[in-house]
Amino acid sequence: MARSRQAFHAQLEQHIVTCAREQRTQLAATMPHRRLSIAEDETWKDGMRLVAIEPVSGLILVEQVAETRSAAAWTHALAHGLEGLNVRHRRAGHQR
Repeated sequence: MARSRQAFHAQLEQHIVTCAREQRTQLAATMPHRRLSIAEDETWKDGMRLVAIEPVSGLILVEQVAETRSAAAWTHALAHGLEGLNVRHRRAGHQR
């Protein structure tokens, strides 16, 4: 029974990820330009993860496994997380 639950949850997670990607692509295509503030943090679930959210909506922009939390790692993670979105963002001490 536990194995079938694990399989179900793995399949459900994959469907959620696929749906999120599809919706993001569709919504980004018609998204008006926005300026975002981004809250950055690190979590340690199965290793270090860089996490960035838009604090007003709670939208998770980045959740990425990383080996370091350097400025270069964050720059790369944010570039990937914001790819395709019509946004300009502000991080603490930075303007983009």
